[in-house]
Formats: sequence, structure tokens, C-alpha cells
Amino acid sequence: MKPTRRLLVAIPTLGLFLALAIAAANRWMPPRTADAVLARSVAAHGGDRLTSWKTYALRGHVEMQDGITYNAAYTVLAKVPDRLRVEQDMTADRGRIFYEYFLNGTQAWSRRNLVPARATVKQLERWRGQCYGVAYYAKYASARTLNPEATVEWRWKAAGSTDYTVQDRRQAYVVAVMIKDEAVELFIDKETFYLLQEARADLRRLHHDFKDFGGIVLPTRVLEITKGRTRETFVPYTYESLTLDGQVEDWVFEEDMPKAK
Repeated sequence: MKPTRRLLVAIPTLGLFLALAIAAANRWMPPRTADAVLARSVAAHGGDRLTSWKTYALRGHVEMQDGITYNAAYTVLAKVPDRLRVEQDMTADRGRIFYEYFLNGTQAWSRRNLVPARATVKQLERWRGQCYGVAYYAKYASARTLNPEATVEWRWKAAGSTDYTVQDRRQAYVVAVMIKDEAVELFIDKETFYLLQEARADLRRLHHDFKDFGGIVLPTRVLEITKGRTRETFVPYTYESLTLDGQVEDWVFEEDMPKAK
């Protein structure tokens, strides 16, 4: 007996329904591996857009301590394949004072008020990795392990206070990775899959108040906590704008570049 026309139509329709149902179930099922958590996080933050840019320009502000507290304009410029420039300019707040850091291939250096000085490649490579967000770890980590879940405590200064206190708590997946021979723990929100915290032996970076900047989701507030011998140092960043694939000239990454040995 031959199937009726109605049955023939129903069979592919049922197959499509089942495929959509399976895809939806997979989407909402808790991920069971480190790679699955990272993949969901990369998708949540912008997918391929995180790594497809040719030039990157992030602007905002940073509050720093140098004997006294100052507010600096903060700019990160990057260009593929291996160029980076970070500027911390507190001229508007403290007069003519600014710091700059450069990475050009394997060359790293800095300037303070146009006076060249040394810088470490490791520090600049960390900054460059931040330009790719969680995709940096998903792409380059040499090992990935899914650890027990944890609570991430977001800390910030309340209005009129100088102390950083807990203002929010989020449950997170914890993915341990090895990146350039360095162990890093990534804390990824269980609901949104946004990257809430990067934790190294000497440094933690907390992320909060996420916003879509033209296809890439970034935190608008970042708190960097560095471990010292006797106390922790807190450096808060505010991200205000992101421009991708704009015009950034090569000379920007070459000023006072030391001669290769």
C-alpha cells in the first residue's frame, strides 16, 4: 500500500520538528565538558566576531594608584598579526602624565611622558589576549579541564566609599586551562555564559555589566586584583567604546621601538 500524499508531507515535517527539538534540547542542556562550556561562552560573546577583526580600538577609563589616585583615559589599540599599544593618559586629571606600552612581534617596550623604558613581553601578550576575550583561551589553550562549579563575587566601590565590597554573586562553571605555560581558571556564568572572572596565580580580573559593542559582548566594568606581598591592589576599568576594523596606521606601534638585537 502506497503512502498517501498527506503522509508523505508529514514525514519530512516530523523529521524537521524532531531536529529542531533536539537542537533546542542541546542548547539548554548543561554542558558536560570544558570545550562545550568554552564554545557556549564564545557564542555568547560574539562567536567568530571575537577573532575576525583586523584592527581593534577599545577606549574607556582606568583609576590607578601612583602615590595618589588618578583617573586616566584608557586606550587599547591592536592590529593583526602581532601589534599592540596600550595608553594610560591622566593629563586631564593630573597634568602632563601618561604611560604607554607597546608590543610589535617579539619586541616589547614602554614610555612614560615620551621617555622610553623596558616592558615585558608576557605583560603585553596578556593585554593582547584580552582583545580576543574568551576566544583567546578557546583557541590557544593547550589543556582544558572542567572543575567543580563555584560562586563569583563581584566587588566594586559603593558610592562615597573607598572600599571594594561584594555587590553581586553569580554561579559559574569553572574551566581550568593552560595558556603559554600559565595556569588560568575561567569562571563562566551558568545562565548567560559570559566570562565573569579570569584567575591566575598573581592576578584576578572580574567582569560585570556586559554590553554588545557592535557584535562583540564586553564587560563595561572590569576590576583587576593583583596579589602583593602584604596586600591586594585594586585597579578598576570602565570600557566605553569599541571600534573594529577602523583605520590604525602601522607607525602607531613603532614609536621609539628598540632596535632588534
